[in-house]
Amino acid sequence: MLLNAAGRQFLAGLCGVKEDVLARALPSWEQEDAKLPAEEDQVPAAAWRIGGAVTGPAAFGCRLCTARRTGTAVRVVRYAPRWERVCVRHGRWLLDADADQPLEHLDVRGVPEVAAAQRRWAGVARRAVRAGTEPERVFALAHAVVVARWWEQALH
Repeated sequence: MLLNAAGRQFLAGLCGVKEDVLARALPSWEQEDAKLPAEEDQVPAAAWRIGGAVTGPAAFGCRLCTARRTGTAVRVVRYAPRWERVCVRHGRWLLDADADQPLEHLDVRGVPEVAAAQRRWAGVARRAVRAGTEPERVFALAHAVVVARWWEQALH
């Protein structure tokens, strides 16, 4: 959801949370939309948008990690690129948070290579940048190779 300035102030007051805290927690907090009333109107307004289209890819969060931190196992969504989607602690590959997606994660505890790759990713990204390549492109290529390998194994 995108809010105009008056809407952000209203939400912060309603929640009892400072705007700078909400800005750190919600990637779309500072985003504007041309369809919202102008600043001088001072009327709280909101526009519904798909999170991934506004702030980047969104994925489900790990319910077990959420329960550990909050005491409640609820569905959560986090803005995370695809290379940050593995919960190494619980062996879960967190899926895209689409409106019609019933599955939140895939169990990858039986595939230790996935957790190992997640642990090594930061180093791979640093080397990619030093080599003048975008980490996103390196991940896309690696992801394509892995998926192709899985399909090949599944066919045999």
